[in-house]
Amino acid sequence: MTDAKRRGDAPPPKEGSSFADLAAEIDDLEPLEPGPRTARPTGENRPRDPARPGPDASPDPGSGEGLHFPDPDQPLLGRRSWLRDRDLRRLRRGQVPFDLTLDLHGDDLTSARRRVIDQLAASAEAGHACVLIIHGKGHRSRGGVARLRDALPAWLDDPALAGAVAACAPAMPEHGGFGAVYVLLA
Repeated sequence: MTDAKRRGDAPPPKEGSSFADLAAEIDDLEPLEPGPRTARPTGENRPRDPARPGPDASPDPGSGEGLHFPDPDQPLLGRRSWLRDRDLRRLRRGQVPFDLTLDLHGDDLTSARRRVIDQLAASAEAGHACVLIIHGKGHRSRGGVARLRDALPAWLDDPALAGAVAACAPAMPEHGGFGAVYVLLA
């Protein structure tokens, strides 16, 4: 018995068959238009995916749609349940171009929270894909504690941003490292 039959898979392709032969067997297959693939220029607004909630959507409290922060050792790594693993990996690697940088240096907790919520809601409404928030490393804070960094997870999970924030991840060293966070917008 072959491996394909044991697993219940389709039989392997016949020797000498081409992709064109395989494609001819698939119903409703539409060929792509020939041409080069082009990346969207940085800063270009992306169309909103109608399957994802918009920035004005209010979450159902029982739906569990809040940001999930699975690793206590990485408090700024969070995501919504519907976000694809691939998109989170790209965010973590710094591969999602950010459209805006929000620098919170010098802000107290109250003004920083207000700026984060206002800017992220406006950016999501404008169709931006990602925002880089620079919160600092806490070197100049009292006691050397990074209070803004510690408060950010709660701010990003604020009900006012329920439909705006899809995920967050610590920034790559070239974008601020431990002193910054990427925020992927819905």
